[in-house]
Amino acid sequence: MITILNPGDAGAAKRFARQPRRWVAGLIWNAHDRVDLEGAGKPKARGHALTFHAAAAGEDATHTVVATSPRDPMTVHLGTATLAAGEAGTHYPGALLALAAVEHRNWVGVFPLAGGHVWSLVVSGGRLMPDGDRVTDATTAEQVVLDARHDFGSDVVVERTAAPEDTQQRLSEWASSRAARKVPALRPVKADYRRLAIAGCAGLALLALVAGGAWWWSTQDTHHELTAAERRAIIAAHTHAKPAPVVLPWTQAPAFDAAVARCVNEFASHSRFESGWELTEWHCTPGQARLQWTRLDYGRFSQLPPGATSKPTEPNIAERQVALSADEARGWSPLVEVNSASRLIMDLANLSNVAVDVRWGKEATREVSTGQGKETQALGYARHTVTFTSAALPGVDFFVALANLPSLTFAEISRDQSGWSLVANLYSTPLNT
Repeated sequence: MITILNPGDAGAAKRFARQPRRWVAGLIWNAHDRVDLEGAGKPKARGHALTFHAAAAGEDATHTVVATSPRDPMTVHLGTATLAAGEAGTHYPGALLALAAVEHRNWVGVFPLAGGHVWSLVVSGGRLMPDGDRVTDATTAEQVVLDARHDFGSDVVVERTAAPEDTQQRLSEWASSRAARKVPALRPVKADYRRLAIAGCAGLALLALVAGGAWWWSTQDTHHELTAAERRAIIAAHTHAKPAPVVLPWTQAPAFDAAVARCVNEFASHSRFESGWELTEWHCTPGQARLQWTRLDYGRFSQLPPGATSKPTEPNIAERQVALSADEARGWSPLVEVNSASRLIMDLANLSNVAVDVRWGKEATREVSTGQGKETQALGYARHTVTFTSAALPGVDFFVALANLPSLTFAEISRDQSGWSLVANLYSTPLNT
């Protein structure tokens, strides 16, 4: 996905005596040692970039950029993008601007954009990764961070902004720095090859143009033939296998307040007394509620509450199972910090006169395959079980406050003769962070 990050500003236009710069996110990158391209010049470098783009994206790029790395003069970065025809303004790769500004060899940037998109950048050993300049949804961007921590361990710096406005400010800071002057513009592909067709002698110009055009089209055909056969080989040469994406449990569960409301509404739809039977126990989990009645002295065995059944071995107890429609998954939401979440829960329980018990969990892990076998990967979060109990159902404010914890999920709510119980799963940063 290609995104124009901002239209530039008047100050930038005056400084560079050009149109305001348009910073572009979402390019495909390749990096070469300068020695690999010596004697080839930019035309061959662009050829490398186009071949890599065709292999990675399955289509030909419309714009390319070839630049010496701002971090390492012996490295050449090749960027490719497919921009919409007639796109106005001068376009510059935002990834190269970030690379020039940051000082860390292993670095991940996560920057929210408008419309729910997130721009993620990955720098490994001072080089942009081939898929290290992406505009995705928030869940995919968080997976990028997890992958980087898996690859680099503690030797990685993660930089974030909180909102699109903060991203705009960060980009403006980079764009106003001296490093911005060294970032070259993206160039149309056809213009590069048109220059190749112009000979130094005016008498051979037309022949060179025709020959160059025939060479271009035949080369394009060859590229398409090679792309299908060599796609995996080209990608494998520049990327390494990554483990399957990590599924973040709290993003797959329904929103806490919606799940609780569905259960409480189901309970409220039943009368406490039904035909001489008293509703004495009630239990609800996502997707199902179970109700239990106890027969009073005047209750009839032959007249049970609506939908309820009883067992011959327990004739004074009637039960009913109710299937609840599933709520939509919450989707991406941030992971809370364990210490602040703990303090909020304890304060809330104290103010609401509710007892609370927390069973602290360890950091979640999984087994992933590597070239040497399997290794344990830490997933960066832990699950804790939080149980609230009270004699009476807490007020609405209690549930509203809990719903403000973005990685808290509903597990179970129940009522019996001793009172109410609410069980939730709190996902947070690990205890040792």
